[in-house]
Amino acid sequence: AVILLDLLLGDIGGTEVARQIRAKYPRSAVTIVMLSAHSSEALVVENLEIGCDDYVTKPFRSKELVARVEGLIKARAGPVVASKVIDVGAVTKQPLPLT
Repeated sequence: AVILLDLLLGDIGGTEVARQIRAKYPRSAVTIVMLSAHSSEALVVENLEIGCDDYVTKPFRSKELVARVEGLIKARAGPVVASKVIDVGAVTKQPLPLT
């Protein structure tokens, strides 16, 4: 699964959601890409250290984002699984159909 996660979500921040996802799912099962308008080095490093696989600052170019996600998927040893529901407390996401 690939999760595109915004840093600013409202009640619970993207960093905390990423921390909870990573506590339940290993990198081999879930790829997390954090999206944010904030680009401070400390914030980028914090999110990478808690388990985000990439950090992309806004505004971003859509072709670059797709290339980054495809690169992360290719780097994974196992097959891409799109049939699981990701559930982390208040956030539940259904998988998107693969095209």
